[in-house]
Amino acid sequence: MDKISSPYKKLKEIIIGKYKGRMYHRDFDKKWFIELNGKRTVIESNGSFFKEIDTLYKPKNPFPTHWDHFYNELIDGVEDEILKRFG
Repeated sequence: MDKISSPYKKLKEIIIGKYKGRMYHRDFDKKWFIELNGKRTVIESNGSFFKEIDTLYKPKNPFPTHWDHFYNELIDGVEDEILKRFG
């Protein structure tokens, strides 16, 4: 099992810990990879945040445009949303 560490620790705890998936970052091309239920999703940054990942966290304002515009708290219904987006 992958080591669960920051960033996105709370999200990783669900994807890796509960669903036995994988979530990892490739630094040289700034991409996140999520493997869940046999499906692999590649998430690229828009330069300010990873929309598909960051929007699983509660926003600090109505129109977040940067990774630090989110609280370190997952949205309500996050597990269903994870399965919808990545599973």
